[in-house]
Amino acid sequence: MNEPHLRAADDRAAHVVPAVTTSGALPIGAGIGLLIVVLTYSASSLGATDRYWAAGAAILVAVLVADGLTGLCSIALPPGLVPAALLATLAAIFLCVPETDQIPVALIVPGFLLAAELLQRRQLGIAWYAVAAASVGWAGMFGATGRQSALAGALFAWWPIVLPMLVNRVRPIRSVLDASLVIAVGAVAALIMARTGGIADSTSVVVVSVLGAVVVSVGLAALIVSRSPEPEPESAPRLDA
Repeated sequence: MNEPHLRAADDRAAHVVPAVTTSGALPIGAGIGLLIVVLTYSASSLGATDRYWAAGAAILVAVLVADGLTGLCSIALPPGLVPAALLATLAAIFLCVPETDQIPVALIVPGFLLAAELLQRRQLGIAWYAVAAASVGWAGMFGATGRQSALAGALFAWWPIVLPMLVNRVRPIRSVLDASLVIAVGAVAALIMARTGGIADSTSVVVVSVLGAVVVSVGLAALIVSRSPEPEPESAPRLDA
């Protein structure tokens, strides 16, 4: 028996990101998104008619983040990578929101998770990630103080978490390296958007910035995952099959 070959096949199978993540996480994400909207309703004037979109988008983004975090927990990513992605989101928020006094508070949980995972050399799991994501999400919506471009930047800041799962819907991400690179691409796109559309005075600039970041990052992510060959069915089956 060719043991190294079988071990390599098992490793490839273990690294497949499932195309459908745990559905139970989605309503939890919606609940967290709704809670964030309630907590920041006054601070960002989410009751104003021209900001209804932000309240709805915050809940939608929370659902997508729950989907993304659940999927990232299903593969053997290097310890600290998911907390680092959350910190990248917080950094993008810091770069675009007018109010930043809350950022150190939001930094506590993801910073703790990063240190803990590096020390323990393992992922701490979805429950901890959900707490960290909730604190980061609150920091973004609160810090935007109702400014339209800052709200857009704070919501797009979640792209490092959302991008991998969106790409995975089209072509399954089949390696830890590819997943890590896609997260990095999403982080760079979020940071660039934060310093362009996230601080813009014009709605058109915000829209162009978001669309540009999405198109370029999705294209790069697609290029990254396309490098990985399709596995043989008998050696690396889809986990959601």
